[in-house]
Amino acid sequence: MRLPADHAYSVAMSVRKADSAHPPPRVTALPGRLPDLSDGACIDHPYLSENAWTGARASYRDRELARAVCGGCAVLSACREWGTGPVGGIVNGIIGGLSGSERRQIRRQRQVAR
Repeated sequence: MRLPADHAYSVAMSVRKADSAHPPPRVTALPGRLPDLSDGACIDHPYLSENAWTGARASYRDRELARAVCGGCAVLSACREWGTGPVGGIVNGIIGGLSGSERRQIRRQRQVAR
């Protein structure tokens, strides 16, 4: 499908150079160190894409399958501990078999218990 000439867009129009009025976005480092999760069941899973864990474009079914995969993982406790720590508020999706809202609830319960 061809767009009319008045709707033509160019790459140059969509690219903006950083200047004082438009600084580049800040990318913050994740707090804490990432534990060794190289033996995780989610690494190179043959049936689920990485979207199943990140939640970006995952369907409900994919997220539930990701939870099931996490349930039988050898590094579940390390992954869950990392996900319920400070980084859990930054990263979206399924981490250690828990959703973002479940991880927030655990962090709140830990704060109340202190």
